[in-house]
Amino acid sequence: MILAPPKPKRLSADTEVLFRETLRGIGPIEYIRSSRARQLRLTLSGGQPITVTVPRGETISRARKFFRSKKEWVLRHLAVFQRFKPATSPRESGETAEQFCRRVVEKLRELSEAHGLSFSGVTFRHQKTRWGSCNRQNKLSLNLGLALLPPELLDYVLLHELVHTRIKDHSPAFWEELMRIMPDAKRRAVELRKYRPA
Repeated sequence: MILAPPKPKRLSADTEVLFRETLRGIGPIEYIRSSRARQLRLTLSGGQPITVTVPRGETISRARKFFRSKKEWVLRHLAVFQRFKPATSPRESGETAEQFCRRVVEKLRELSEAHGLSFSGVTFRHQKTRWGSCNRQNKLSLNLGLALLPPELLDYVLLHELVHTRIKDHSPAFWEELMRIMPDAKRRAVELRKYRPA
């Protein structure tokens, strides 16, 4: 592990780099203070340093502990960046993008049949801001980055979008329906905020 001295570098009016380190097998990590952040957040993007966003009031020590708690997820994420280029080419180990998509479609069909939530189709793509969406024709669009999430959060996103086939907004009725099917949905939603599409 290589540690860099915490020489703050101003990125914008409300962010600055507090600390850098490089971990073997993972690469460079930047800990960035943000006055707008409300919680610790981890962001990965192919070819870029991993960033940990640190809200004011949080210590570097806690931020580093947070990163280490997500280390296995990070390693899976980095592996997927390699596996999914090109998306349908088999690799030495793990799923290809095509295999992942087939597995998700099968899971969607199971959830759809179990809960009476009908969708008209599904597409997969790399997205930077959303894990998924559902249009007025009940066609789902899902982020390939879902492959990087823990299974319980993948299930949450899939069910979240399926409930949108019935209720298009995030009204109390939507959450009531989602929590009827998945009682801990709000806990999973909070956990999902610790991850960011890349």
